[in-house]
Amino acid sequence: MRRREFIGGLGGAVAGPLTAPTQQSKVPVVGFLSLEPFSPRSPAWLEFRRGLAESGFFEGQNITFEFRVTGANTRLRAIAEDLLNRHPAVVVAGGGGFILELKAATSTVPIVFISGLDPISSGFVESFNRPGGNVTGIDLRSSELIRKRLNLLLELVPQAKIIGYLGAFPNSAFFKEWTAQTMEAAQALGKEIVVQEVRQGIDIEKAFVGFVEREVSAITVAPDSFLTDDVRRSRVVVEFASRYKMPAVYGAQFFPRIGGLMSYKRRSKRRVAPARRAIRRADPQRHKTCRSPRSTPDQVQHGDQSQDREGAWS
Repeated sequence: MRRREFIGGLGGAVAGPLTAPTQQSKVPVVGFLSLEPFSPRSPAWLEFRRGLAESGFFEGQNITFEFRVTGANTRLRAIAEDLLNRHPAVVVAGGGGFILELKAATSTVPIVFISGLDPISSGFVESFNRPGGNVTGIDLRSSELIRKRLNLLLELVPQAKIIGYLGAFPNSAFFKEWTAQTMEAAQALGKEIVVQEVRQGIDIEKAFVGFVEREVSAITVAPDSFLTDDVRRSRVVVEFASRYKMPAVYGAQFFPRIGGLMSYKRRSKRRVAPARRAIRRADPQRHKTCRSPRSTPDQVQHGDQSQDREGAWS
């Protein structure tokens, strides 16, 4: 999810099932199951650790991390069980297949998910009000946010008739659902959407060439982990948006800080809450003085992209 910057909010949510270790107890383990490894410098990972720190948990002091990366491996159940054999206090998972395999493998270890899929129809939880079982997490879907991003682009480029949509891994359920919502929102605004997908880094330039060939006026970039978890890859997206003079709105907050034009997203503290609550449940006495973060308004951030300075879009 998301996802990866959306992980920022999970740092606090994971704090729920963690118990502060005593001198006799072992340091609690937070497990991670993901398609790709977290970059130590990725905004998502930094946000996640910040969320844990706000609840009093610090790597190497009173918490440790255990990672499992699946890549193209299809043996998800075996990988999930291997992670659970480390006896984690909580597991963070991104991706529908991971979540379902973890859910099937354990009914006791808390699972915190990050997903752009419908968590009910996907079988993660029973309902929003009563999720049931040992699964909680962040639903990244938001047709309202998608519409808002498109509206922001149209405020900058009101004459735009064709909007580009950049996403990753077209066969994934996340890509299909976000693409469908984006196309629906664009249709309601009377705009055409041109979809370009990437599977690897070299596809990013090809995608922008495709946008140019289709006379795209502006683009919206999906909050896909492939495009957000690796800052170097994120910079490539920003660089090509600048090179081809395309206004772009991003779903991850950090893009304006690396030269992107603007982002629109929910504030990360909302996403920290599930992880924080999860840790607190295991040790309410330790966390009785802690407060859950308030829900805060959605957030627009503007960058200082070169196109904007040069007035290329005016």
